[in-house]
Amino acid sequence: MNEKKLQQPKEIDKQRPSYEMKIILWDGENAIRNLLEKQQKYNPEAVVVDRMLKRLIKYLEESYGSIANVRLFSKGMSLQPLITEAVQHLFGKKWWKLESLREISNKIIKCSHIDKLEILISVRAFLFDNSEICGLIFDDCSNYDEVLEQTKNKSNKTIKFQNEKNIKKIGLKHQDLFFLPKNKKNTLISLVDSLIDEFNCTIIYDKIRADPFMSDDLCKFILENKTCFSQINIDLFNKRMKELNNIISYANIEKQIYENCFTISRKNKIRNYWINTWGLSETYLNPGIVENLLLWNKHS
Repeated sequence: MNEKKLQQPKEIDKQRPSYEMKIILWDGENAIRNLLEKQQKYNPEAVVVDRMLKRLIKYLEESYGSIANVRLFSKGMSLQPLITEAVQHLFGKKWWKLESLREISNKIIKCSHIDKLEILISVRAFLFDNSEICGLIFDDCSNYDEVLEQTKNKSNKTIKFQNEKNIKKIGLKHQDLFFLPKNKKNTLISLVDSLIDEFNCTIIYDKIRADPFMSDDLCKFILENKTCFSQINIDLFNKRMKELNNIISYANIEKQIYENCFTISRKNKIRNYWINTWGLSETYLNPGIVENLLLWNKHS
């Protein structure tokens, strides 16, 4: 009798289908970690994430009757937006409704503000997951030095605040763009770039002020148009490029498909070092043992 009982297959829980549970737990953990990162809670302990996942499952069961019913409310679409919304409702500081790709596209297309170009540049920054990127607008009537002066002394924090302010003008929040999947972000990037191309001007994105591992398009533009810029600005951005090359060369981080925790921590430390040198009014003084270890390319 006991042998027969052992041979009997386990009863399937129809209220909690195993496949649906796997998908929900996967999407839930990604949404939780993304939210914690935005709340500047990096590297959360596994027990914390597990506790939040259990609360998420309980909330879904209470809201939809069972895990099996969650798929019905997704209307055949991906569960990711629904799960992300639930995570934001439970653990975010405030609740918001995620907007669809069509709604966001319509807001961008129908924008009729005088500063439409600045708004498009700000939307583009959030779509590239870097809200601290600023775009410099040069046209035939521009005084190139004046355009540069207006942005070079702004801190990254000020640029981020301005970008957030710009997208609010068309009824968007940074969450609407941050939580979009990669394919939808690419669709919106193509839309924004096509709208920017309608303006008769040149846009240069100063990307490396927020991330030293990106290309220095602004310095290249300045060196290609030396007659339009003062020698002071040329020397300043030449200095910035040299310091950037020195840091990257000194760190000597090899490109890998999968990065280990040590490499990721070194990159983050280099970003912080760089931002505090060129992205803020203060300078990065007296680095300690940890900073030296992470920046040093030869370690034991």
